Amino acid sequence: MPDERIYMDNHATTRVDPRVVDAMLPYFTELYGNPGSVSHSFGSEAMEAVDRARASLAAAVGASPREIIFTSGATESNNLAIRGVTERQRRRGDHLISVVTEHKAVLDPLERLGRRGFEVSLLEVAGAGSPQMGILDPQQVSDAIRDDTVLVSVMLANNEVGAIHPLAEVGRICKEQGVLLHCDATQAVGKMNVNVEALQVDLMSFSSHKLYGPKGVGALYVRRRQPHVRLQSQIDGGGQEGGLRSGTLNVPGIVGFARAVELCLDELPSERARLAALRQRLYDGLRNRVEKLTLNGPVLDPLDFRLPGNLNLSFADVDGEALMMKMRQLAVSSGSACTSANPEPSHVLRALGIDEDLVRASLRFGLGRFNTEEDVDVAIETVATAVERLRRLGQSSQKLELASKMAVTLSEKAASEVKRIIEEQKLDDGTVLRVGVAGGGCSGFQYSLGFDKEYDEKTDAKYDWHGVTMVVDKKSALYLDGTVVDFYDGLEKRGFTFENPNATKSCGCGSSFSA
Repeated sequence: MPDERIYMDNHATTRVDPRVVDAMLPYFTELYGNPGSVSHSFGSEAMEAVDRARASLAAAVGASPREIIFTSGATESNNLAIRGVTERQRRRGDHLISVVTEHKAVLDPLERLGRRGFEVSLLEVAGAGSPQMGILDPQQVSDAIRDDTVLVSVMLANNEVGAIHPLAEVGRICKEQGVLLHCDATQAVGKMNVNVEALQVDLMSFSSHKLYGPKGVGALYVRRRQPHVRLQSQIDGGGQEGGLRSGTLNVPGIVGFARAVELCLDELPSERARLAALRQRLYDGLRNRVEKLTLNGPVLDPLDFRLPGNLNLSFADVDGEALMMKMRQLAVSSGSACTSANPEPSHVLRALGIDEDLVRASLRFGLGRFNTEEDVDVAIETVATAVERLRRLGQSSQKLELASKMAVTLSEKAASEVKRIIEEQKLDDGTVLRVGVAGGGCSGFQYSLGFDKEYDEKTDAKYDWHGVTMVVDKKSALYLDGTVVDFYDGLEKRGFTFENPNATKSCGCGSSFSA
């Protein structure tokens, strides 16, 4: 049966290109040696593959092979860069500079360092109303640098609004001031020309799964000349990667990473133009169909301001979560609160000064290599129809009306166990079973289950199953549609289970829920 879903969340992750898979396959079953075991041919063949991949990646970003350190992904690369610099002895100070719209993989390590006594300055970007919305003014970096500034960290392209920072100018400023510059280039490598010398960066993080390569592998560029950057390792063990990142190298992933970058660079000019045309088609189509639509981030033209596959829009008078639930076949990301550990709406959109209601009504479209004009036309129809229906419902009632229609089932076996517990614990008549979502993210949901004496029909959905009254708060009900609460009684394990069809959906980099 063909998959009728349409994937437009390519800033979160990408489908692995079949050509990348072909390059990787021999290293699973034929050339499977440990690259650290160079005393035999299996190991030396694996090491040769790693060396070729390292050289290829280095050439792609204008570095030397010795300056490429393999990691598990950009999050690890960011942590190694930021903490590696600050934890190295004989640094010049305790002051760090970054930007309010950085990815959490940069902001969270900085926050941790702030709790340890470092001073962190987060710079603002151009706000709502500016054609360069989301873009950093390099002069702010110059003004913020002090004698005790040890590191500046600025991403090249933003993961939510696609804003491209003038990093070469930031690099020039940092070089003149003798301050190290780290760049999270996760969203940029493979989508635009990236050269570490032209940008004058000292450290640069990037990842495979954002550019049609496998998950679980990334890289950190570490400058070795003018200056020679020295880091404190964060993982100790076998001393791999020059002692900076211990652990057996992921040979298939590294080979796939290099092949993915090669393909991106080979097709870069034509693909940038194709994606920009698809994005314009999507934007124009939605503007023609949907009123009160707002573009978040910089203008779409020139392409120097914004990634060609990025489109972030707000739909006034619509709740983002309700909109997502109306478009189950379309995978995009929402700026509204999600089911991750951090329930706050998009920190990026809020930093741009966008109205809170519009932040919660935003969608991020990430167009990629495998999207077509047909996909775009279907997306336009899907979004326009969903927005129209929700606006008819009215802003205040959307989530409650939707939630009241969500089906959450209690199995007969689970109901029997609930009644047994109520009787055993001698709970009051009228006791209800309360079910909810306590948290979650990429790895799945965390559920709450307990007993309550009361409920509110305005905020709770109520179900009666096999003599048990079950209530679900209507926020949780949005993510429990189709869930069956069952009870498992095995030899080694017993307890309530949740069969939730929504749990297979993915979130956008841990910051949004694509249901």
